[in-house]
Amino acid sequence: MPELVDAVQTTLSTDFALLSAGQEEAVLSPAASFAGSAPGFISLEAGSKYSRAHLRAEGWDARPSTPDGWEDIDDLPFEEVPAAGKLMLSGFDAGKVGLDVSGLGRGRVRVLARGRPRYQYDSGVDLDSMAPEE
Repeated sequence: MPELVDAVQTTLSTDFALLSAGQEEAVLSPAASFAGSAPGFISLEAGSKYSRAHLRAEGWDARPSTPDGWEDIDDLPFEEVPAAGKLMLSGFDAGKVGLDVSGLGRGRVRVLARGRPRYQYDSGVDLDSMAPEE
């Protein structure tokens, strides 16, 4: 049975629909639509230019099942950049919360989202609905 090893979360504002999780020294890789990845980096498209979003990153010891209630789901390859630091959760500006991925090597990342407006780049819709329900 997969077990959660570590998790971090934050709520932040973004501009130009940019959200990301990246190691400190990783090269930026823009998402083509919903999500994209490059060594040490995951890029996300928030869905609107000005957004407030809840981001959570989790580390598991095995592939967990996908919980219900998500509108967008994508599985991507991920590879840590050795000695590059934590996977920092960020919007347009650098974030302050990061997940330790040291020793991970290669793996998979599952990106899940809900409440992302589509085709409303200038809508200013609040994305707080992405926060997990308790």
